[in-house]
Formats: sequence, C-alpha cells, structure tokens
Amino acid sequence: MKIVRQDAWTCTLELIERLSSGAAMRAAPCTPTRTVTCNAARMEFVERLSPTIVTFNWRDATSGCYGEQLWHLTTARARASCMLSGAPIRRGSAVYRPRLRGRRAANADWIVLAATIDRIEGESSGSID
Repeated sequence: MKIVRQDAWTCTLELIERLSSGAAMRAAPCTPTRTVTCNAARMEFVERLSPTIVTFNWRDATSGCYGEQLWHLTTARARASCMLSGAPIRRGSAVYRPRLRGRRAANADWIVLAATIDRIEGESSGSID
C-alpha cells in the first residue's frame, strides 16, 4: 500500500494553480480511487473486515488522524456525494459512515457509497471490466 504525503503548503499552491488555470471549473469524471484528498483531509481505503465493516486511514492537519478507522454499512439519510468518487448518493442508498464511539469524530459527516468500495476492491483484484 502506497501512502502519499503532502504538506499543507504544497496542497495550497496546487489549489491556487488549478483555480487560476480554470482547471477547477471543468468537470472531472467520477472515478473511484483508493486515496482521496478533500480540502486539507486525506482519506485512504485500507480493507474490508466483514460484509458490513471497512477501514480507512483519515488524516487532516487541522482536525486529527484516524488510523484504520472503522466504518459501518448503513443507509443514507439524505442526498450527498461520495467522498471517494464524487458520485451522487440518494437517500436510501447503501453507504459507509465512520463508527462513532464516545467523542464525535472530525469526519463524522463523511460518507462513502458502498458501490464505490465494491468497485475499488474489484479493480484491485482485476475483476472489474
């Protein structure tokens, strides 16, 4: 598993470059990846532990770090966007959310479409078309 590290300054410069070139205005295809950077946070799919539990590494320079954080399968309560693929999520869709115990996690509102995890695992095994 490859972990890519970027400091906040590099991310800021890249964002300014994208915004000034107009690249941010063009729509990007919704392709799932094992790792995603959203604002300052970085999220990486680690593995599926059971049919209803997956783990992610989640890091944010301002909010903290969750190594191999447990996420459980649930149903989307409202429309949203998948944090890995950007795909739209409809109310009632199967999604993964961080398992909350005790203190509220900084990424408690993040959700990932279950189909995105299935696709990532399929691509890893070479079984996706």
